[in-house]
Amino acid sequence: MRHTSLILSAALVLLTGLSGGTTARAQEGATALVSTVQRESEWFCSISAPRTSLRGIVEQLAHSMQVDIEGLDQLSPTALVTVELRDRPVTQALEWMLGAAGLRSRWRTGVLQIQPILPASPTPDELRDCALAAYTGALRAFPDATAGAQAAFAKALIFETRGNDSQAIGAYDSLVRAFPQSLQAPEALIRAARILFRIKDHEGAAARYADLLRMSLHSPFTEEARLGFARSMAFKGEFRTALRLLSALETSTPALTRLDLHQRLLVRARCLLGEGNAAGARALLRESENGGLEEELQLDFAELSARSLPLDAPPEYAATVWLKYAQQAEGEDRAAAAAESARLTRLAGDELGALWIDRWAEVNGIGGATRAHADAAREALGLEAASLGANPLLERLGRAERLLRAQLWQEAQSAFESLRVKLDGMDEAMRLRLFVGLANALDGRDDTDRAIATLREGLESVRGEEHRRELFLAAGSIFEKRERIDEAIDAYRGKL
Repeated sequence: MRHTSLILSAALVLLTGLSGGTTARAQEGATALVSTVQRESEWFCSISAPRTSLRGIVEQLAHSMQVDIEGLDQLSPTALVTVELRDRPVTQALEWMLGAAGLRSRWRTGVLQIQPILPASPTPDELRDCALAAYTGALRAFPDATAGAQAAFAKALIFETRGNDSQAIGAYDSLVRAFPQSLQAPEALIRAARILFRIKDHEGAAARYADLLRMSLHSPFTEEARLGFARSMAFKGEFRTALRLLSALETSTPALTRLDLHQRLLVRARCLLGEGNAAGARALLRESENGGLEEELQLDFAELSARSLPLDAPPEYAATVWLKYAQQAEGEDRAAAAAESARLTRLAGDELGALWIDRWAEVNGIGGATRAHADAAREALGLEAASLGANPLLERLGRAERLLRAQLWQEAQSAFESLRVKLDGMDEAMRLRLFVGLANALDGRDDTDRAIATLREGLESVRGEEHRRELFLAAGSIFEKRERIDEAIDAYRGKL
């Protein structure tokens, strides 16, 4: 190791004796005074060493603490330090002294290890940034087809892995323009086409698939490109062209796997549906289900099933089909499908179902799409303020209980609470139903304490022995469900 002069200074304090400690002088370089003392389980040291061998100080510390040293050869005998420390933890002193030499200490029982400080491992993103810089440099230094295409493809692949769709597409396109005859060009086109299709740029995807098919170079992606081209044309609305492409594909290359067969059936079904032949599309959809439908085709199947429903389909069945599509779709497609499902549910006379769909839509961030249908359902159920007064108490109580059975806790709570001001007009049986229903609605919203308080209020309004027993049983059931066993036992015994 080359000669190094290291300067380390700390609080400069006159050294005083440490009771119970040991003192020694370093043997290399200038005189150094090293003292150590152990308090409980931790060692402390004081060091006074002007321009003294770092190795000698470490040896004296180890000797004073009666520990062995591993990795002493990491320290150059010519490395000098100036140290003035008083009553500092040995671990801290070693960290300062060894750190100045790019080293660190580690402890085992009876052993002091000296190790080099290693830089932290780079993160995956940092490694990718380094790789991008290296590939960019390689493209400038080696613009020939083989090395340049490899570097360009690796660079584009990093963008794709990171989810940078626009940069990945641009990088793949640049590769194809710069190295059209390279082995990487077909895969670059197919990857760009896949990304474009996924982000619903069907025009761009069709163009890349077509470019790949025009290449004289045969590639393992040719069959995928032919099907992808037909599929992209179908999504563009060019159904006749897509059907011709499918027919040519099936003539030259019959489907070899179930997935390939089902993909072709779904593309053909989309074309028939686009041309107004919904019955033909439904027949192909039934055929595609033979043997089970692959997971990657579930979304297309759900969409086509919803869009190809016959006009006379029962609204409750149609609502279910549209909801299945909404549960798999994303963005605007999900919102539109949820709205259609809510509309059909109301058309079937199932206002509670419409409220359930609205609640699902709210949870999934598309509540605006179903709000109008939910408001209409609430009005039909008599939940709007304007319509509450027009309904008899018994009818309104029954509607609140229907909401409770549908587990629409918030709507049920609102319905029951709107009836509390009408207690004077209720008989005892209706009061029992009100307090039990409201308590269960509150418990459904995890407001158990308010639920029990409601039942206690009910005990003050209900005098009949059988009716009071029902209130205690309701309280015991709530406590038991919440695993509050002692309170449940008391409630079952008639104590609340």
